Amino acid sequence: MGPDGNDLFDATNAAITYNSIENEYLVVWQGDDNNQSVNSAFEIYGQRLSSGGEEVGENDFRITEVGTDNNNGFFAERPSIAHDQLNNRYLVVWEAVDREGNNNEDEAWGQFIDPKGFPLFIDDFRISEMGVAGKIGFEVNNVHVVLNIVEGNFLAVWAGEEEGLNDEFEIYGQLNRISGSNNSFAYLLRKYSSK
Repeated sequence: MGPDGNDLFDATNAAITYNSIENEYLVVWQGDDNNQSVNSAFEIYGQRLSSGGEEVGENDFRITEVGTDNNNGFFAERPSIAHDQLNNRYLVVWEAVDREGNNNEDEAWGQFIDPKGFPLFIDDFRISEMGVAGKIGFEVNNVHVVLNIVEGNFLAVWAGEEEGLNDEFEIYGQLNRISGSNNSFAYLLRKYSSK
């Protein structure tokens, strides 16, 4: 990220998965780059690697489009990734403060990526609905995802704050069915931890 030796541009919180169909890895991370659209704001990036660890395809391709460009009030961080072997695509999830509907909420988001590193949706899709719609102050932390190729769904889990919990974090999840033909998904289940 950015010029070598310049500590204003960072890459942190990397995650990796293996694609057995392509015999490649895909690494994702949160980064601050020095191009005009991302400078001073964190977005999620990816890099394909061969089975031998060499870079493949586009260098450090951008996955997320969070908020408005060049505005560090909107950011994406802490990605997690899984490979869908049935459809040969990746699912990347992350936490972000985004400007969907101008509400500036901190939520869990996702994007399907094809084997060459191109997004399959026009925009990121929202996974979580923490707190009250349109109300900021309910956080999402540490989103993780796994794919179930037998059932054709993915489960995303995260730590989050919800209305009525008095700033208490609990574990939440969202189970989503993948429809292979049109890259859409349907909500199946939401539940959170109880004491």
